[in-house]
Amino acid sequence: MFKPSYIASSIMIALIGGSAVADESSKTQLDEITVLASAVSSAVVISEVSAENIVRRYPNNIKSLFQQELDVSVNNLSRSRAGNDGINVRGLQGNRVEMTLDGIPLSESQENKLFTTVGMAFGRGDFIEPSGLRSAQIKRSGSNSGLSGSVNFNTLEPEDLLKERALAGVLSSAYSGVDRGIAGTVGFAAQNERYQGLLLSTLRKGHETKTHGKKGGIGTNRTKADPADYKSGYVLLKNYYQLNDSHRIGLIFEYLKRDTERDLQSQLGTISGRTGITNNLADTTTDTVVRNRFSLNHLYSREQLHIESAVYMQHSQTRNHRLRHTISNGVAIQRLDEAENKDKIYGINSSVRHYLDTTLPQIVRYGVSYNYQDLSNRLITTSADNRKPSADTKQIRTTAFIEDEISWGSLVLTPHLGLIDYRLKPSDRNGYIQRADDYAPISGQHKTAFLPKFGLLWDLTDEFKPYLHYSRGYKAPSVQQLTTSFGNDRGMLSYSIVGNPQLKPETADNFELGFKGQNARLDYRVSAYYHRYKNFIDYQTMISNRNLLVIQYQNIAKAKVYGIEAEAKWRFTEQLSATTGFVYSRGKSIEQDGTIRPINTIQPLKVRIGLAYQSEGWGADLLLTHVRAKADKDIDGTMYNPSVSYNLLDLGGYWQPLNGLMFTAGINNVLNKKYWNWTDLSHLAARANETANNDSSAGTISVTNADAYSAPGRHFTLGVRYEF
Repeated sequence: MFKPSYIASSIMIALIGGSAVADESSKTQLDEITVLASAVSSAVVISEVSAENIVRRYPNNIKSLFQQELDVSVNNLSRSRAGNDGINVRGLQGNRVEMTLDGIPLSESQENKLFTTVGMAFGRGDFIEPSGLRSAQIKRSGSNSGLSGSVNFNTLEPEDLLKERALAGVLSSAYSGVDRGIAGTVGFAAQNERYQGLLLSTLRKGHETKTHGKKGGIGTNRTKADPADYKSGYVLLKNYYQLNDSHRIGLIFEYLKRDTERDLQSQLGTISGRTGITNNLADTTTDTVVRNRFSLNHLYSREQLHIESAVYMQHSQTRNHRLRHTISNGVAIQRLDEAENKDKIYGINSSVRHYLDTTLPQIVRYGVSYNYQDLSNRLITTSADNRKPSADTKQIRTTAFIEDEISWGSLVLTPHLGLIDYRLKPSDRNGYIQRADDYAPISGQHKTAFLPKFGLLWDLTDEFKPYLHYSRGYKAPSVQQLTTSFGNDRGMLSYSIVGNPQLKPETADNFELGFKGQNARLDYRVSAYYHRYKNFIDYQTMISNRNLLVIQYQNIAKAKVYGIEAEAKWRFTEQLSATTGFVYSRGKSIEQDGTIRPINTIQPLKVRIGLAYQSEGWGADLLLTHVRAKADKDIDGTMYNPSVSYNLLDLGGYWQPLNGLMFTAGINNVLNKKYWNWTDLSHLAARANETANNDSSAGTISVTNADAYSAPGRHFTLGVRYEF
């Protein structure tokens, strides 16, 4: 079924006769709580989902991948077709959080979900297959594509399986009760004096994610999840050749395909509206996500100089199909929606890390990247004439940076200067029609900006290291925000959603102050942060003199987010440890007229306590999580708010009876609590000026159907893994 897997196998066989030595990676084992990455300032704290964590939990998507992170969450709204739409870091989500895979940008998610999800829905989280990852790193700092946070996923390397052996393999399988999903993974790795290679493939299939609802049937008051079936296939192929002691080249291929079919029973039944009575008889959807990636890498490594370069291409695509059968005012109607969103990116990047043994020891880092993006889409629907929700666009982005980490006694200073230059050229061809030329004439955009950062770490002792960090974040307007054009001509019900070529980039000034430390018993980190934003982009309603409701993207708000985080790990013995942590955030936006509003996507207070025992033969862990309810006063707009404070208990464990063989099991939500995850509910707020995530296609939450949006109850996970 997934033909590229056979292509990948052929490539592997053809190349396995090559020669190389193991990858001379600079990556060290990273702590689960605090990470001091050698590729970034020592004053930047990076949390990580480690390879060990991924292996033992075998997450089925990125939502479960980040399940144990305090200030990171993934929004996956019930009754939405976008899947894992995006990642929330410190209260911002969607395209404001930079997401990359091995340093390659992932396709953006849909900006405006107010009307366009009628025929089109696309997220970005389902482009990731967790079984192909060795880690996921969350950096809470501004970047050239993220305001205050970024997430980089790193794929597996041959050494992760080889472990100094010439040949190695892995077979694994898992079951997740949350969607009755099963998965199987097979992987092989080989090496000799000059070659390293890896081939890994995963197949998945499952059903809808359960809610805590018990009511079936049809209509908006249904609280069980709509029936769904999904299947996916994934292939990862890596080949490395060591040309000599200093030079290594690599060829990497990735393929992912995911199909999801849904029966939207919650959309069926009789509806009385302004246009009459409609009886929805059938409503089914099929959504397909595909991503292909090929890259050629080069590594130059000497004792004090490290240069990494890559040339890559990545094609991402989401296809939507929806078929509805209705009877409206006695007339049978068939409505068909077909949509496609494509993102083709071609790029090159290079980064240098240079160790200078001078009077003041320094680590100098600098790099440059260039990528060309070809963005296109189409929408065929019986309800509107337009075939292009946004214009096909060519985009060129160039970035550069230089950073110097200077050790001056016990002080580590890290000045950093970044540069971004981007050009967008939208096209008015291929069926694009701008519905409101007077509001949004099609036009390109070209901007250049400098992005400073500064870090200071005071290395007083291993147990106490104060630090502060400042970073400038930058988010250029997306093609959707610049050129969106969609609507209907229905007399008094006519509307248009349009872009704005005059939009300014969103910017952020991020400040963080904290301290951290560790010894044989204790690891800890405490930090306070303050993020100040300008030129937030969202849509505003305008009434034109053409009897047409116009909704247009505007730079409408300033905002600020502030909070405190703390995490600690105490080792009673080498095997037994306890962890604890909490995160608390506040945020508000300030409109042009001075109106102050809360930011809907700020997450409520979260506190965690855990206990774990880990040994070579077996291990077990217990995790207790408390989350405070989202208060009505912290929601911008009017909506039924079912969220309550809740306590969750999760259990997990593993058993290794033989060398290389491991069984895993887990029970999530042991006490079967009914609760609502605010990350998944924030879409439904009546206003969403801060995140542009008002998704009316998912329906309206009420006291009668609130359980349809609840999180899963008690569910089990099982896994087995054999390495040989």
